[in-house]
Amino acid sequence: MKVHFEKVGYANKNFSRECSGELTYDWLYAQVKPHCMSRNIRFSYNKETGVGHIFGGFQTIGGFRTES
Repeated sequence: MKVHFEKVGYANKNFSRECSGELTYDWLYAQVKPHCMSRNIRFSYNKETGVGHIFGGFQTIGGFRTES
């Protein structure tokens, strides 16, 4: 599945990555950490819509969407 990341981190980076298998925290973390200064990175994801959000602490620091 293709994952499109939007406005991630301090530089508002947009990029896409290919994920083989299911989305996991470790895989998502490895993709966004180079663009984020926050240590407390969390994710929310809605499988029905294919849209997710990236949080650094209590603030939204980006988003992502999946494409089959």
